[in-house]
Amino acid sequence: MVARVLYFVPGDRERLDCVRAAQPSLGHPDERFMLDAPTPAYKPHRSVTADPNVNEVLSGLADYDGRRARLYFKPLSGVRRTAAHLYGHDNPVDVGIHEVAAWWLARELGPPWSELVAPTVWFDPPDAEDIGSCGPVILGMGGYASLPQPGVGFDRLISDAAFFDAVIGAQDRHDHNLRAEMPPRLALIDHGYAFARTGDWHNPYEAAGLFLKIRFGERRFRVPDGPVLDYSGVGPLSPALGAHEQAAIARLAADRDLLGVAQLLSDDRAQALRDRVARMAGSGEVLQAADF
Repeated sequence: MVARVLYFVPGDRERLDCVRAAQPSLGHPDERFMLDAPTPAYKPHRSVTADPNVNEVLSGLADYDGRRARLYFKPLSGVRRTAAHLYGHDNPVDVGIHEVAAWWLARELGPPWSELVAPTVWFDPPDAEDIGSCGPVILGMGGYASLPQPGVGFDRLISDAAFFDAVIGAQDRHDHNLRAEMPPRLALIDHGYAFARTGDWHNPYEAAGLFLKIRFGERRFRVPDGPVLDYSGVGPLSPALGAHEQAAIARLAADRDLLGVAQLLSDDRAQALRDRVARMAGSGEVLQAADF
């Protein structure tokens, strides 16, 4: 239990309390593992692909009931406020809770998205003095922090990832905000800068919006820190919604609470999500990168 809680803006506590109230009854095996396992010895984690603006991340190995997995803890005090401001996230609580909200949405939509997005729960350290010591805990996903040359099966995964990024208004999906491995497997991570509103900033890095750009036909991306990323091996993809995507859009459009996610978002971000859903329902296509 947090001994002394300092919140940033009105509504923070209510949104976080929705998460906290739900967690004791969550039934997904990954969620239960993260919630029931003894707290690992978290230590600073530094990804070799991260730039200096990345938010602070701690990691530790959790052991419970015969399972061992690495967990990543992102305390709100580690949010880089200058970078967050660029994305329109001046409230660190939003940056943390959006990690949970992205997982909740994927979980409620079900496969394939529940298999793509890293499961996430909320953690209040027992000795926390304020909300800055709290934050999301994300289940480590195997693979590499870049998209390999696609093999058989990556086309479908890329297409499904693009749809999810369009729905959540992902502002910072690039070739390192993912985990990929062969045989084809793809995991989506880092959703702090998501649930964008119209006019919000999108990462200008050329490979940002990677999956949506590939779905709309782009295959080559020049990046400043390496060779040109060439995904010519990805087959033709269409921006038109597939049957399973149309069904997902219909479910979201029919539920004012957005499958439970609206209660985790500020009102303007929830409405922006509804608007994106309505636009996709009307056009029958995913939105392009940065089209919030």
